[in-house]
Amino acid sequence: MNNQFNYKISPLEMSISIMTMLICVSVFVMPSRLAETMNSPDGWISIMISGLAVAGLVTLYTRLQRHFPGQTLMDYFRQGTLGKWWALLMGMAFVLYFVGVAAYLVRTLVFVVRLYVLDQTPSEAIASLFLLTTTYAVSKGLQGIIHLNLLFLPVTLFMGLGILSFNLPAMELANLLPVLGEGLSPVLKGVKEMIVPFLGVEILFFFMAHMTANHLRATPLNVGILVVTLIYVMLTVMSYAVFSLEAVKVIAFPTVELAKEVEVPGGFFERLESLMITIWIMTIFNAAAVYQYLTVTIINDQFLPHTKLAWLPSLTAFVIFIIAFVPKSITELFTFAEWVGWLGAALFFLGVGSGYVSVWVRNKTATWNMTEGSDK
Repeated sequence: MNNQFNYKISPLEMSISIMTMLICVSVFVMPSRLAETMNSPDGWISIMISGLAVAGLVTLYTRLQRHFPGQTLMDYFRQGTLGKWWALLMGMAFVLYFVGVAAYLVRTLVFVVRLYVLDQTPSEAIASLFLLTTTYAVSKGLQGIIHLNLLFLPVTLFMGLGILSFNLPAMELANLLPVLGEGLSPVLKGVKEMIVPFLGVEILFFFMAHMTANHLRATPLNVGILVVTLIYVMLTVMSYAVFSLEAVKVIAFPTVELAKEVEVPGGFFERLESLMITIWIMTIFNAAAVYQYLTVTIINDQFLPHTKLAWLPSLTAFVIFIIAFVPKSITELFTFAEWVGWLGAALFFLGVGSGYVSVWVRNKTATWNMTEGSDK
């Protein structure tokens, strides 16, 4: 990251980046996953609870970041004797995690594109072309990736809101009843299922180092999380209301099916889902580029601090490509995503928890040293 530290991320850019990371894949698969797991139309309640919980965690980390502005969490750990080893272990775990998430994004992209757009194109060709473009974006550094987020996200949101608006007449609100008919148990199961849809906030560990101290505020970031939460709620409610809970269980990508239901007046677009997928590819491209960039950055900073390898982004792309094709079916892909999700959640809690412990220990040590010095 050292060669990129001259670039400062504004609160708006950070908020938009988090939104990009959150909605890249989940907008397609989340309603189906919730319906299958919960067997209840109360998925929107689980989404709201999860969104509030994530906002609370982001607030906690923002307050932690104020103790070491201009540094990543790994940089802060490395300042201590024991922290160097902890930073090394955390760095290795984050590399595995980021590569795993990037592979999940690529494989999901391949499934969707082949199913709805390019059914005759080999999966390997789609993945290879996609990773070539992300590798090029990574070579341009952090500033270019952030600006792509700013460029593409508004278009994606506009398309999503358009699909929701056109499906309003087809809604059957009776499909959402009864509310809490099965009690709180399905809602709690849904909260556990929301781990994967809210993956992405862990980029704060690395990107907030590029924010000035006076910009380290949780409110702009939580506004972005609130927007994503509302989008999740609207998509889930719309999917259940249009197709019914039982139908959504067997639809792999309900959001795409919502786009297929849209009839544009005048017949200007006959296959709106193709346009939606094309726009969505922009968002998943940005997210995959961020994960690949962070993988390269951690390897450079943690394991090769004095050696910058020009071919490292290409190597990471190759590894991502190999891992992406380990899952052979959508079911295996969702299982893989669940494993990656639990790893991401564990790393986030470990990072925040160990960060607060480290701050507390160093403050106590500093106070003890000052007391000893005054006694002498």
